[in-house]
Amino acid sequence: MKCIILILLISLSLSAQKLTFTGVVEVDSISQDDLYKRGLIWFAKAFVSPNDVIQIKDQEQGLIMAKAYTTYSPTRITQASAEGKVSYNFSIYFKEGRYKYVVTDFYYEPYKQGSGFMKPAILTEDKDCPDPVPMAVNWSNRVWADIKAQVRSDMKTLVVSMANGMKVPLESASDW
Repeated sequence: MKCIILILLISLSLSAQKLTFTGVVEVDSISQDDLYKRGLIWFAKAFVSPNDVIQIKDQEQGLIMAKAYTTYSPTRITQASAEGKVSYNFSIYFKEGRYKYVVTDFYYEPYKQGSGFMKPAILTEDKDCPDPVPMAVNWSNRVWADIKAQVRSDMKTLVVSMANGMKVPLESASDW
């Protein structure tokens, strides 16, 4: 019996796949070093406080790792109590002529917490809210879907911004 319960718990934990965005972008004829520098410039323009966001910068390995957040603003007035922030990890790996981005570990944290409010949660691909508000399961599932829809929209905007930033040539001292 204990074995069956253990297997059930393992299978339940494996079913909750974390929400993740990843991609490899080819950029012809641009060195790893130049892509890395473009990445740093993009971070400086894309985030209000890039030095607070960037956790690791390793030019030799071609890596920038950051921890950032986006604000969740509900689309319906009936969901206003669920307003909060969603933090995430953002990594960019650079190689000759290409870079890879991975955006993952989304963690929703509502501003209002307690009985009757949404609870903090790791965003997953699951359709249903992992810990719904008692007596408000349908409402919780709608908020859960809205949070993920907003995160998807924000990440699409972020990835497009990054792709555009990686296309901008570096200025040299003689360019001005």
